[in-house]
Amino acid sequence: MHSALYTKITHIFYFYLCFLPNADSVSLLKIQDAVLSYERLIELKKNHCELLTGKNKKMESKVSGLQKELSETKEMKSQLEHQKVDIFNCRFTLKQEEEKRRNADMLYEKIREQLRRKEEQYSKEVEMKQQLELTLRALDMELRTVRNNLNQVVEERNDTQRQLSREQNARILQDGILTNHFAKQKEIEMTNKEMNSEVFSLIIFKYLLEIENAKLKATVKKQAGKIEQLQKNLLSTSSIDDLTAELETASSKCLHLDAKNQVLQQELLSMKVIQKKCEKLEKNKKKLEQEVVNLKSHIEMNMIEHSQVEQYKREIEERARQDIIEKLKEVNLFLQTQAASQENLEQLRENNNASIRSQMELRIKDLESELSKMKTFQEDSNKAELEKYKQLYLEELKVRKSLANKLNKTNERLAEISTKLLVEKQQNRSLLSTLTTRPVLEPPCVGNLNNSLVLNRNLTPGENLEISTSTIINCANKETEIL
Repeated sequence: MHSALYTKITHIFYFYLCFLPNADSVSLLKIQDAVLSYERLIELKKNHCELLTGKNKKMESKVSGLQKELSETKEMKSQLEHQKVDIFNCRFTLKQEEEKRRNADMLYEKIREQLRRKEEQYSKEVEMKQQLELTLRALDMELRTVRNNLNQVVEERNDTQRQLSREQNARILQDGILTNHFAKQKEIEMTNKEMNSEVFSLIIFKYLLEIENAKLKATVKKQAGKIEQLQKNLLSTSSIDDLTAELETASSKCLHLDAKNQVLQQELLSMKVIQKKCEKLEKNKKKLEQEVVNLKSHIEMNMIEHSQVEQYKREIEERARQDIIEKLKEVNLFLQTQAASQENLEQLRENNNASIRSQMELRIKDLESELSKMKTFQEDSNKAELEKYKQLYLEELKVRKSLANKLNKTNERLAEISTKLLVEKQQNRSLLSTLTTRPVLEPPCVGNLNNSLVLNRNLTPGENLEISTSTIINCANKETEIL
């Protein structure tokens, strides 16, 4: 457009040079100035177009930057959504951890209840042990009374034997004082009396032995009943120990209790052996009674001398006494070993119970410490996560505010730029419309051109060149019409 106008103006200039040779130099100079000003106007328009293109590029770059910011804001929104999802997951995990903590509290309460029950069982076992100790003491007292009774019976028997021997000696002395006339008769009577006294002493000894055997049987029955009761108690306590050991799942303790049960079974076997020995004693007693009967028959038949009979009787009594003393010693040793084993068993149980209690107390303390640590860790983690979420929420709010501000600013800038672009487009359109559709002025065009150039010498080129160019174009159009 500008190049076409420039060519038209150059044609007009050459026209004036060609067809108006008589024109003055002033008008030519004015035309030349107009051409030069028009060239300057074209350069200014070019520069203005370049500025507008640069501004358009800047606006496009700004728009791309704003689009990037919008994409970044979208990414931030997506990140915030992910953070919300993470917060929801963290809350879910917190709920799960609270549920775990509740379960741990329930387990702690159950363990405490089990420990309370075990303590009650231990207290019951202690009471049972105390009762067993009392029964053992009662058995010891009964054994002492039995020993005292045996000693009294032995002393009474010795006294009776001494009295019998004294009476026999007195009778022998009285019979010795008798006359020789009745010597044989007295000797026969003495022998009969001695035999009767021996038979009487043997009957008394037999009666005493029967009494002692009855007492021993009664004590043995009592001891057997008490031993059976103790065995039942021991079996009950061992069953309780087995139950506690099963609850605690301590295989080593079960083995230990099995060993103790084997020891008790061995003790029962030893008690059976003692019973067998008692039966043997009864058999020996029967044999002794049979021997006494045989002795009586033998005395009646062969009329053994009194000294030999007494010697034989003493030997029998000594044997019986030694057998009874040995059996009593064996019974005492068995009872002592049983009491010692019972004490050892009780000591082992007490040690076992103490170790179990200490282990359970340590376990409770460990669980309590773990619970406190878990609670403190949970509280700290909850506080830290809450602080983190608060900070994230505040940062999210800040980011949203900043993004909203940026969006508002960018929208304002876009609005301003769009308004500027619209204004510039309108200005460009108006300029183009003024350049293309300005009305034709009346001749003389040269005078008008001169007047316009003279009047617009002192004005700015940005505004006055438009008037000069319009006048030049009008003149050029007029000249073309004339031609």
